[in-house]
Amino acid sequence: MGLGVSRFPETLICDQCNSADGTVKRMLKLPKKFSFSPQEMRMFIEATPHGKHKINYERALDLFTLLMKSNDRGSRIFF
Repeated sequence: MGLGVSRFPETLICDQCNSADGTVKRMLKLPKKFSFSPQEMRMFIEATPHGKHKINYERALDLFTLLMKSNDRGSRIFF
C-alpha cells in the first residue's frame, strides 16, 4: 500500500455516505486508512432521501478486491 498518497481529491459527501463507508470498512475488516471515492461508493450504496442508505456489502468487497489487484500491479492507488 502507498505512503500517504491520496486516491482522490478532498470531497464533501453526505453524512449517510460517510457513515456507509465506515460501516463497510468495519464489517469487511478493510484497512482503517482506506476510503472509497464518491464514485466508487455509488457502486455499492443505494441512497434514500431522508433515510438510511442501503449497502451492498458483496459489491463493496468485490470493488475493494479489484482495487487491491490493481494496486498489486504497481499502481499506487491507496492512501
